[in-house]
Amino acid sequence: MRQARSELIVKRHYDKQGELSAAGKTSPAWLAQCARLQHLAAMEVQFDGQRVQLPRIYLDVLREQMQQNNSCWLLAYSGPGVLVLVPEFLWEEYIENLSAELQAQNRYSPRSFRYLFIDPHRKATMDSRGRLLIPVDIFPMLKENAADQREPSALVLRPERAYLELLSKSIYENMRKVAREFMAPYFAYRNSIAAHLPPQIPRGTSADTSHTNQNEISGLDFEDQHKKAGRYE
Repeated sequence: MRQARSELIVKRHYDKQGELSAAGKTSPAWLAQCARLQHLAAMEVQFDGQRVQLPRIYLDVLREQMQQNNSCWLLAYSGPGVLVLVPEFLWEEYIENLSAELQAQNRYSPRSFRYLFIDPHRKATMDSRGRLLIPVDIFPMLKENAADQREPSALVLRPERAYLELLSKSIYENMRKVAREFMAPYFAYRNSIAAHLPPQIPRGTSADTSHTNQNEISGLDFEDQHKKAGRYE
């Protein structure tokens, strides 16, 4: 029962993060984009209130996508303290998937959806130094609390399915904490198995019997076997 529950937790975790979520559709272009971004790691970036200094690996991905698809990236709101960078050619699919997720959670209102997620999106632009420019009407959305007068200086850039997320570092750390708590039963199950496994014996030691002279044993019997088969007189 515990193992089945742990496997279910892992499955739900990947369904939430992966491309096969039943909440929306996944076109070949969407899946291909997921594959392009999956190797990227979450990285901390600096924000001066107007520009975000992009890591080289992310900058290369953004530019490559723009050249290959002859399209831009769109910067949009995704929640308090969170912006997303979505390839223009996947924008409609992103919106459809997002609306499906909200409907599945009974949190969808056409008017609110347009006000929050569609109207504020802008074309992403970069300066000559490879810095992402955050429009004046967009950067207040990076605040976790609208009443907060300070702008976040440390952000985290990370891949999320077929797009990129730009979020405040504190929100990212909270997300990691929630993820650890969510996966705790699985980790406990995995550790309980490891605790009952026999200790591993380093290879090359006298106690290592993984290669118990198998070749030598075969070699001793080799001639006898062939004599029985009539290959030797």
